[in-house]
Amino acid sequence: HNLIYQRISVDGGIAWTQSSARPFFDDDGRFMGYRGAASDVTEEILTKIDLEEFRDTLDQTEDCIFTFETDSLRFNYVNRGAIEQVRYTARELLEMTPWDIKPEFDEDAFRDLVAPLKSGTTDTLRFETFHETKDGELVPVEIVLQHPVNERTGKGRFVAIVRETSQRKEIEAELI
Repeated sequence: HNLIYQRISVDGGIAWTQSSARPFFDDDGRFMGYRGAASDVTEEILTKIDLEEFRDTLDQTEDCIFTFETDSLRFNYVNRGAIEQVRYTARELLEMTPWDIKPEFDEDAFRDLVAPLKSGTTDTLRFETFHETKDGELVPVEIVLQHPVNERTGKGRFVAIVRETSQRKEIEAELI
């Protein structure tokens, strides 16, 4: 079994250790102790804590944030704003793709839209469109779409920052 526990390191800081051990018995079946291994997992735990704090920050933003895979185009992260805007659960959205919430796109049209980002021909796409909620309501939105690539791994993913534009549209209509 794996056990992760917090400890005080030699320099007085906090560190985490993961240990795994199995009971050891002699030939007569008497318990002799445990055999196993332990490793320092401090870096992994701190990275996980940082990621949780980062996601918490993203969940508190007013804008919607969707990230999705480069090849499958399936969502792999949605913040709370995105969930509230389109009214699907996070689990439902993580089974979906952008064209599932964008009625004017099918898969081919969406792949054509993002091709310049994927190829690196352009850095950012900005456009206005509609998102369709789970109950069929159309929500006007402005989208900033990018495809950052991780310098270490070379792996990219699409990031869409979405802002609802209903209020702006109402004000513009009143001014006309």
